[in-house]
Amino acid sequence: MLGFMVLLFLFASLTSLKDKTLKIAGYILIYTTVAITCISSILLVSSVFFDKPKPITEYSIFEKDKVDNSLEKKDKTIDSIETNDKSDKIVALDKETIQNKTVKTVTSDIPLEDKIIEISKAKKNIKNWKDKYSKIEDFRNGLAKVEKIDLIVKDGNKYSKYTYGIVNVDGKEIIECKYDEIKYSSILSTLFVKKDNLWGIIDKYGGQITQIVFGDISGPFEGFYNFQSYRNGAGFLRLDGMELTSGYGECRNFKEGMAAVSSRNTGQWGFINNKGELAIGYHYEKVDDFTNEGVAHVFYTPKYEVKQTARWVKKNGAYSW
Repeated sequence: MLGFMVLLFLFASLTSLKDKTLKIAGYILIYTTVAITCISSILLVSSVFFDKPKPITEYSIFEKDKVDNSLEKKDKTIDSIETNDKSDKIVALDKETIQNKTVKTVTSDIPLEDKIIEISKAKKNIKNWKDKYSKIEDFRNGLAKVEKIDLIVKDGNKYSKYTYGIVNVDGKEIIECKYDEIKYSSILSTLFVKKDNLWGIIDKYGGQITQIVFGDISGPFEGFYNFQSYRNGAGFLRLDGMELTSGYGECRNFKEGMAAVSSRNTGQWGFINNKGELAIGYHYEKVDDFTNEGVAHVFYTPKYEVKQTARWVKKNGAYSW
């Protein structure tokens, strides 16, 4: 708008000039400016409405230069592969591209290079792997869970029996397919295995760490597994599989050297330390985990009162306020 007003002012000024040469030069300048403005506007509009946006791949984002998706050399090509997670999409890339680029996989927390190379290698090393296994899942620390389906006939009825084991990247079966389920623990050296609706712990070579006697198990966190037992209630195991303590209604994971536990009798909450000692008694209806400041938020209803009170408690059981 301001530029238009300036042009009008110049045009009006030129009409009052008596020198023809100056008039002609002024008119040329005005018309040239108007032409450039119109052309710029046309180019801007065309770029907005007619240029197609560049597509963003749904599989991975490369932080450096663009990757040429045309794979010219067959000997460098890694075939696209299947995983157990249908939402986990993988794109075929050549090995040189993966090594030279920083890759962020959008749909998985497992490195794309490991996933492609390791599973592809395992499948090549297992002859007729589809005849032996129904599924090879993602690799972690060089190991992958495999699924096997057997047809069982019992009392004239047929049904499928699913069992699970572990293979390495060479295709060797490290752990026999004999478990009803296998889960990874939070450390790389142990696995949780399920048999007849009970859980136990084994090492990554199949060695037994605990018996398969737990209703559920998780961890380890701060050096302790959290378990639920039908016989002994909830409790904790050390890394070697030996029991730290048990007999609780519920257990939470260790945080800052303390773990919240509830009484099987009253349902009230307290805290134990990493020696298995009840450091803070069962005084609370609800508790939060300890923070890195050494306090936990606890809730209780004082005697002869109806309203619940919230306080911050220290590890020694004293209130901070």
